[in-house]
Amino acid sequence: MEYIDGRLLSRDDMKDTKIIQNLMQTVRTLHNYSGKERAGLPKQTHVGTIEDVYNRYVKEGVVFPSCFDTLYRKLQNKFCSLATEYTPSHGDLNPKNILLSKDGTIYLIDWAEAGIDSPFADIGWLSCFTAVNHNEVKKLLNDYLGREPNDIEMEETLFFRNTTAFLFATFWMGRQGERDQQKLDTLLESSSGRVADFPEKDTDLTLFALGWLKEFIENFDS
Repeated sequence: MEYIDGRLLSRDDMKDTKIIQNLMQTVRTLHNYSGKERAGLPKQTHVGTIEDVYNRYVKEGVVFPSCFDTLYRKLQNKFCSLATEYTPSHGDLNPKNILLSKDGTIYLIDWAEAGIDSPFADIGWLSCFTAVNHNEVKKLLNDYLGREPNDIEMEETLFFRNTTAFLFATFWMGRQGERDQQKLDTLLESSSGRVADFPEKDTDLTLFALGWLKEFIENFDS
């Protein structure tokens, strides 16, 4: 394989106008891709992935906080109301999967989750993992679209940013071991939200999963 002399994108890079413009142009090129390989990409939205993971964990006896099913239904209903189109999607556009070469070229790596999804899913995913605020999300969209985003485009991107938090909450709830729903409800109530993007070796997975869920709850209707 080709060796790329570069480094992973950092959160500080999100403040660099030139880097972000190059990144959004790269993402735009991906979404406009019409080659023959497109036909082999699965149509699997992040909302569909949540449904698959959630149903599997329920069958395995995983216990979720008492509010989880209601939140999941609200997410589904909101998704059904979106007027989104579908394009090739990276599926896991976080800084660990973005390389910046020494000459400033952007490379996207780790295509395991690639598929057909909303173009705003990638931007929402990136927004979630770089903790950008609403104005910064708007700037990403501006660089991606080449113009000011409209209200619908902004709404869909924020929806997918929040969907990312819910997907991570769902996935890690299945990896933690607490089976007392009342205790989960209490811990969720006292949670201050996400403390890290990915768990470390000694991370309490219950608190980690609940942190992602709390972030979703606090942002979903905002």
